[in-house]
Amino acid sequence: LFKRTATRLFYRLFQRLADVDAPLDTGDFRLVSRAVLDEYRRIQEQQPYVRGLIAWLGFNQTGIEYVRPGRAAGQTKYPFRKLLQLAVDGITAFSDRPLRYAARLGLVASALSMLGLVWVVIAKLVYGIPVSGWASLMVTLFLFGGLQLFFLGVLGSYLARVFAEVRRRPRYIIRESWHSDADAGVPVPASSRPTAR
Repeated sequence: LFKRTATRLFYRLFQRLADVDAPLDTGDFRLVSRAVLDEYRRIQEQQPYVRGLIAWLGFNQTGIEYVRPGRAAGQTKYPFRKLLQLAVDGITAFSDRPLRYAARLGLVASALSMLGLVWVVIAKLVYGIPVSGWASLMVTLFLFGGLQLFFLGVLGSYLARVFAEVRRRPRYIIRESWHSDADAGVPVPASSRPTAR
């Protein structure tokens, strides 16, 4: 029950974070056309997240509902640890939003810390309110912690761009193309000749 609930939560989180529209609550068993298979095989990734890649290719999909019976014998060979690794692979392969969220969180923390620092100075110099040492220390720690988180997010954004270049996924997929037969002047489907990408 725990694993099933965690899986459902992950797929909803993935759909909110990822840049692809992967169908919810579906299995990884699927029938694909030759065109889908050919395009999938062009992607040479070391840790492919199949569900995300199939959705990323952009071909039309349809689901078939069925009632899955319980396991007849044996135990699952996919423990929670592997599911967690699969979740990390899926999110890191199709989303850089966690990095952007980290940068925003760091920026907000730094801004709040600056406001806290201003309040400490005003309370001491203007109103003569004694401020304990731990308050200014905590404000300073939050300020530098927020700045570190912000710059880590910025650095991560650059790394995400490098990661996108290294994966070398195709920028687009040509479903069908036509060329003109030089001799007859008649448009001929590209399937009659080798397709250049």
